[in-house]
Amino acid sequence: MKKLIYIVCFVLISSSLWGEGGRGALDSLLSLLKTDKEDTNKMNHLNKISRLYEFAGAFDSATFYCNEALRLA
Repeated sequence: MKKLIYIVCFVLISSSLWGEGGRGALDSLLSLLKTDKEDTNKMNHLNKISRLYEFAGAFDSATFYCNEALRLA
């Protein structure tokens, strides 16, 4: 029963993050990357994008942006 509750919570959280608000946040962060300098702000934006993709289940994209942040660090 506890496992089912965790699964339902995960699905609800991930769908709300990737819903209309999550997609808008992702689009905003991706547009910020185009104007960001190679500094801490860009690294933070890359990490946020990576987390959004991770919650959406797009692990290849999450890994790509996480590696970009690591390279910048």
